Amino acid sequence: MSIHPPHDSHSQSKSPTPDSSRRGEPATSSFLQPRDMKNKQADDSDTGSVATQVLAEPLPVSMADAFRSTTAGMKDIFLDYDGTLREFEVSPELAVPSEELCLILKALNERDDLRVAFVSGRPKEFLTQHFSNLDRFTLIAEHGQHILRRYGKYRNAPTTSWEHFLHCHDDPEAWKKIMRVCMNRAVERSPGSFVEEKANSLVWHYRRCDTIEENNILENLTSFENCLKEQKLDGQLRVQRGNKILEVVSGAQVRKGNAVRKLQTEWSTDQPSNGVAPATLCAGDDVSDEDMFGSAIDAVTIKVGAGTTSARFFVDTPADFRHFLSQIV
Repeated sequence: MSIHPPHDSHSQSKSPTPDSSRRGEPATSSFLQPRDMKNKQADDSDTGSVATQVLAEPLPVSMADAFRSTTAGMKDIFLDYDGTLREFEVSPELAVPSEELCLILKALNERDDLRVAFVSGRPKEFLTQHFSNLDRFTLIAEHGQHILRRYGKYRNAPTTSWEHFLHCHDDPEAWKKIMRVCMNRAVERSPGSFVEEKANSLVWHYRRCDTIEENNILENLTSFENCLKEQKLDGQLRVQRGNKILEVVSGAQVRKGNAVRKLQTEWSTDQPSNGVAPATLCAGDDVSDEDMFGSAIDAVTIKVGAGTTSARFFVDTPADFRHFLSQIV
């Protein structure tokens, strides 16, 4: 587990907060081993920008102090689901929340000093089925295309009505018909892979493949992008790579980072902070979450799992991150 207590009494006397430490500073303990990512430049194909990678540090357990109920002020928490709160399964429908996770989320939901949002690539039907009972949680589906607002923004009580959040393509069925043909070819070339259909996106999954070479994945990525260009859809749709998936997303502006930025603006309008910024936490596991890390204002950013990241901290597994959340509640 990569959640570490400070190593001496001096460290214990000063709990880090979102404003008290900065990206790239040395870890508070000499035995903490940061991931070796400092000063690397990476072309992030999912965000279209070049991001400077930082020295990610193991997440200290004392970081939970800023988000406990005993700490004054509002706290904002933005959470990815798959690979962050829940381990991956061979099929998406199998990755349902565990009893342990449900208890943690229920405890978070009972606190009126927290604003929590799921910012997920999952379809709204999945989020409704498993999380609509959390009446204080804002649910964002398909990377920002849909939102289920619970409090604020013109209402004083929970709602069950989903709304469009970020602008997406007006006629998804037209482009889906084209892209299904291209994705089905990828399925034929890679036994075990399959296509998942969402309201405004198509996903090619290759987690079930016994073996698949990186060059095969890149060939399919190029094939999907060329198909969009040939149909003059590349300005309206994009292909993004995730954890053992390639996803065609409807809407050039549909990104988790844009969703987080827009929701933070709404929350600040709904509940003015009198000049005191809320403590903010943002956690995710893959490339789509890197965009979220760069957009959340003054946030404690946490990468779950291996891989290059621009997040400030990391934990090794979803179990480690659940343990951290249990320290908050």
